[in-house]
Amino acid sequence: ASSLDPHFCALRVCLLFPIFVPPCVDTRFLKTLAFLLVGVRSGRRQSVRPPSPPANRPVAPRRLSTQELAKPGLHVYYLVDIRRRTMKTHWLHEIQATLDRGEWTALATVITAKETTLTSPGEKLLLRQDGSFRGDLGCPELAATVAQAFYGALCESHFYDLRVPLRPGGEIRIYTEIHAPTPEVVIIGAGHVGKAVAKLADFVALSVVVADDRQSFASPSRFPMARSVHSGPFEELLPSLPTHGYSYIVICTRGHKYDEFAVGAMLRKPRAYLGLLGSKRKALEIRSSLGEQGFSKAELDDIHTPVGLSIGAETPEEIAVSIIAEILSLCRSKGRFKVKTVNTPPFFSGEGT
Repeated sequence: ASSLDPHFCALRVCLLFPIFVPPCVDTRFLKTLAFLLVGVRSGRRQSVRPPSPPANRPVAPRRLSTQELAKPGLHVYYLVDIRRRTMKTHWLHEIQATLDRGEWTALATVITAKETTLTSPGEKLLLRQDGSFRGDLGCPELAATVAQAFYGALCESHFYDLRVPLRPGGEIRIYTEIHAPTPEVVIIGAGHVGKAVAKLADFVALSVVVADDRQSFASPSRFPMARSVHSGPFEELLPSLPTHGYSYIVICTRGHKYDEFAVGAMLRKPRAYLGLLGSKRKALEIRSSLGEQGFSKAELDDIHTPVGLSIGAETPEEIAVSIIAEILSLCRSKGRFKVKTVNTPPFFSGEGT
């Protein structure tokens, strides 16, 4: 019988080699080793397939390489539905489409539903930046209550633990996470400083957009790291340059009059930051001129000038370090990683009445 059993034959082969097998090794490993050794001893190649995972065990997600993770504009989602173990494709498509528009979206998922049949773990609600939402959590009235509480509690945090007490009894807990687009650095002025800022922004995985009125400077060959490069007269280019709430605008043109026009053109556009390169004297002159053009004091106070952190920077590369450091200090705020607990008003479930 032993001559017909490949596992026993493999064990006999093992006796010829100084192999130590700890007692804690899994049985499947020994079987795989046995088949391998039998194939080696017989002189023929034998394919060995590792045991497949049980049917009820989810397959692990693919690991992304360092190059893939460092690619600007990459958004990775691993969303697990507690009930079905899968995520409907249309949810992912809508999230990505919203991010491509430069807007955030929040995904709310029911994690516990105690003493109620209104909803169940795994039900989802998609909350958009414009105040609308998609989904009903199994109960449209409950979805409206959750959406109102979420928008009312919005702050810099990207994570929310919404707790809905039920009447006459029970509680629903909903975990909500905001998915925001990749911050982009919009560089107006493709000179030495603009090029250094673009290189460093790309190095820290920020999306890069470049605009200049000189085609020889604003070219894809000069800025291969940029997502988009725009060239043309500032009067035509800047008013139509697309920005969004996660745009960090850096103005570093080659002259005072171009700086003033660029600040005026970008000051009322959607953005997260507007920085102007130059001395304090130039900044005061530009603020005074724009104030005469009708810009309010609150709008002018929103200009970061001199741009960047005060580190005594002198060279274009050092200036770029100070600018990107200031941008990162704003867009990587520690407050966004804190989970904010939100207690909603009691919701009348109508159950048990």
